[in-house]
Amino acid sequence: MIVRGLATGQVHSRKLFRTILREARVGSLIGLVCALIAGGLSGLFARLAGLPPATGLVVGLSMQISMTCAGLFGSLVPLTLSRLGVDPAVASGPFISMSNDAMGLLIYLTVARTLSIYLI
Repeated sequence: MIVRGLATGQVHSRKLFRTILREARVGSLIGLVCALIAGGLSGLFARLAGLPPATGLVVGLSMQISMTCAGLFGSLVPLTLSRLGVDPAVASGPFISMSNDAMGLLIYLTVARTLSIYLI
């Protein structure tokens, strides 16, 4: 949405903070829905497999944090590229995808490590 807004001129510097906050909120809301579904299902499957139900918490919490960060990062990168004079439509797609994948894995492993005391 940010890339389109930059291309059409709908994203202005005076509304920049509000736009970034809105994108983070949307990412957080989508993350909450996905986290409830994925966390609930993985908690259920973990319980059926004899694993600690906290496994679902790790999956759900990781997904929530990852999707919130992805929404925030997905709005900050095009804005930064635009300010640097680089076409955000060309450069942001692959960069955001790769960064979100790496960030999601890092968040998942960090949450799993932090909550590992409940998984043992």
